[in-house]
Amino acid sequence: MKILEVCRVWTTHLAGGMPIAAHNHARALAMQGHEVTIVTTKHQTRGASVETLDGIEVHHLPETNPWQADGAFDAALLRFWDEFGPFDLIQSQSTGGKALIGLAPIILTLHGFQLEQALNELMISSDTGDASHSQNAASKLVSGYAEAEMFRSFSAVIVCSDACMSLIARVMGVPNSYRVYNGIDTEPHENAPTICIPGVPAYGHVILTACHLARFKGVHHLIGAMPEVLRSFPDAYAVICGEGPESDNLKRLAVNLGCSDRVLFLGEVPNSRMPSYLAASDVFFSGSYHFCGPEMNTIEAAASGIPIVGCDSASKSELLKHHETGFAYPNSAPELAGRYITEALTGGKRARAQVESARSIVRKHFTMGALRENLQSVINEVVK
Repeated sequence: MKILEVCRVWTTHLAGGMPIAAHNHARALAMQGHEVTIVTTKHQTRGASVETLDGIEVHHLPETNPWQADGAFDAALLRFWDEFGPFDLIQSQSTGGKALIGLAPIILTLHGFQLEQALNELMISSDTGDASHSQNAASKLVSGYAEAEMFRSFSAVIVCSDACMSLIARVMGVPNSYRVYNGIDTEPHENAPTICIPGVPAYGHVILTACHLARFKGVHHLIGAMPEVLRSFPDAYAVICGEGPESDNLKRLAVNLGCSDRVLFLGEVPNSRMPSYLAASDVFFSGSYHFCGPEMNTIEAAASGIPIVGCDSASKSELLKHHETGFAYPNSAPELAGRYITEALTGGKRARAQVESARSIVRKHFTMGALRENLQSVINEVVK
């Protein structure tokens, strides 16, 4: 089958995030024997309009910007279809492919949506007491149900957690909804060489996190936990990979708490380095209270065999269960993060059992093989 995958943001050279999940979807379809082409916005660092990644052609549309919803991408997408189409099936990562509705069966894979974001805003409001987040949540609750009408225009909708499936199917009433977990290559993470992380001495204990530095990612919980962690492990370092709107606030927080020398901001990290960074770490921190499923880096951390400490988000419940597969604190009690990081660093029989339990879940549900089979099952339903 000739399949077109549409994704507005394609920073697959950087660690984690939706582009990595989207690219793995394309790889899984290619592994299944389909002819896959990817179309996205202009390349953010190079002028190339076409590149090949893992044997898949990626077309970058000139004069388009992933961060501007100005109609330019929709128009360029239709021109691309006229030149390279038709295709038998369209896979739209988020709603980037909405301009192609009606040209072929189209599967929408959601990595975020208004109702889910409204819940994030409510959680942030509870976390900070900032009334503006309650107002944002109210507006997104209204638009979330309007957005559901657009979702119904797609042939099928894929989400990657049971929590999102409940929102989409039961609360929003979107038909033809499917839960498909994201998948990773486990082998690079199970056999990665250990390297020295920049700025961390060889004897240091590393608590690693990697994400877009937005408020809902909960990195402030990690920094807030460091004074308590340092009392038990004075050689501990919080290593933060990523950039985002909260970068300056997080750096100020580290200074205000007197631990800025033990909080390292590495900026954006190439995806190719993550297996070795994880292998060099003692704990992975997953502070997000996002509802859209276990983050790619959290899945990779579980595959790497290191303890996970994170916020007890409903969307992570498939992978992060307190004292079963890791250490999970409620969003309402971030002060517990320090205790759980310390407990994870202490290790022992319980921690080792949790690591193996998390790794076994990844091997069962979050592999490329499982992703390939699950995506094919959805395609079979759509085109039958």
